[in-house]
Amino acid sequence: FSTYRSRQAVAPLGILFQTERAVGIIDYGLGDLGQVPYLTTYALSGKKLGSISFYEKTGSDMGYEAMEYVSIKPDLSIMITESIKRWDLNKRKTDIVKKSMTVTVDTVRYQITPAGKIEKVL
Repeated sequence: FSTYRSRQAVAPLGILFQTERAVGIIDYGLGDLGQVPYLTTYALSGKKLGSISFYEKTGSDMGYEAMEYVSIKPDLSIMITESIKRWDLNKRKTDIVKKSMTVTVDTVRYQITPAGKIEKVL
């Protein structure tokens, strides 16, 4: 773990996949809302091939609330669905303006290739 962990990681979770050419390791760091998982892929020689943080937007602040939901399929496709709520703030920036909430929902897809690369799917 100390050799191959993500820079932000504090503990390993396990191996997500292993093929004849690559391995995917999940570890986690600590975020505002708790444990944050990271996926890093390596060639079997130990060379890092790619990495992804699943919860880059998740969190809350005055006028902002976001959640991300992650699905990893057996074919190593990854779908991250994000739901973001935003509110206007009053002039003094001390409270939200009622009835000003907007919501956006987006989905981002990735595919882990047989060689272990993490590619964004358009």
